[in-house]
Amino acid sequence: MGARDAVMVGALGAVIIVIRFALMIVGGLGPYVWFSSHFVDALLIGPVFMHSQAR
Repeated sequence: MGARDAVMVGALGAVIIVIRFALMIVGGLGPYVWFSSHFVDALLIGPVFMHSQAR
């Protein structure tokens, strides 16, 4: 993995962490929102993990 790929994966990871924290804060309001936040979290983290493992 080159430096450019590492920076891109790191930036995507940071964005996903921010989205995850926002969803976790909102998730405290109701169980359905909590479940959907983890579902969206899995959808966002999966491609970033696969991209980081592809090289």
